[in-house]
Amino acid sequence: MLPILRVCTVVVVQVKCFGQRAESNLHEGVSDFYLKKQIDTIGFICTGSLMSVYHTCGNSKCACAHDESARHGPYNRWTRKVKGKTVTRTLTDKQTELCRECINNYRNLESIIKEMKELSVQYIEEQK
Repeated sequence: MLPILRVCTVVVVQVKCFGQRAESNLHEGVSDFYLKKQIDTIGFICTGSLMSVYHTCGNSKCACAHDESARHGPYNRWTRKVKGKTVTRTLTDKQTELCRECINNYRNLESIIKEMKELSVQYIEEQK
């Protein structure tokens, strides 16, 4: 049975102080609109890491027991944290590519959020 991938939804909310938003030079050039549009294109996200591993089977008569280049594999492994515990799953090649895309999407989302936080701090600090 294949592992079930759970999807998390990220909601980004713009908070308006006192119901109004002052115009700012900050939003000329690199705007928060551009960053929000980037978020719209991200798609599914997940955390973790991927690796390919080779194993010996434990059978003393198998070639893998005597020859390191004859190990079984590669096996695609996805490792992540769930409720503080490390969870590792073996994935098919198709699942590995999907997972790689989701991990990259998550990293892109993190960089966008970091940029939005920096813009928010600048916006707050320039208001008098």
